[in-house]
Amino acid sequence: MRYQASNITYCNFKNSKLLGVDFVNTNLKYTNFKGAKLEEVILFNCNLKNVNFENVQFKKVFFISTNIKNAKNLNLDEGCVYINSYPKIELNTEILNARDKLKNCK
Repeated sequence: MRYQASNITYCNFKNSKLLGVDFVNTNLKYTNFKGAKLEEVILFNCNLKNVNFENVQFKKVFFISTNIKNAKNLNLDEGCVYINSYPKIELNTEILNARDKLKNCK
């Protein structure tokens, strides 16, 4: 299931199990995940202001480009991966030339 560009504020996921859910560009402000089990969940560019993560069990959960400073009771453990920004990669000349050729295709 994917929530994209969604407004899910003041929602209650208390003691729920979320499996394979993607939250992309989602406003989760004041949402309650207390006691929930999150597995294979992605939170990409989400608003976590005052989101309660008390006693949440994480398994393969990814926080990507998401500000976690204002989340409540969030304890990132071995079940979580936090990626603040994309890694910088260098493209070789061959790839850059191919990209430039593609830009000129109609």
